[in-house]
Amino acid sequence: MVVWQPRNRLVIFRLSEAEYRRLLAACRRDSARSLSDFVRLAVLEQVSQPGAAAARAGIARLARSIGKLESRVARLLERLERLG
Repeated sequence: MVVWQPRNRLVIFRLSEAEYRRLLAACRRDSARSLSDFVRLAVLEQVSQPGAAAARAGIARLARSIGKLESRVARLLERLERLG
């Protein structure tokens, strides 16, 4: 049985239009009940697992670095092919 807890605290923050669209898309992708529910659960997850955000940021940086390396390798291969 689910025990309902009254939610009587309000947290307000501003988003750019692009940030709002990204948040809404993620909410729809996860089939969340509402945007409010989606944001509340995401924030509470970050609070309960503080290292998770840093890990995701590190993975994102690594993915960008790999992407840059792939581009450089592709350019090098193109140059080598042109040289014969």
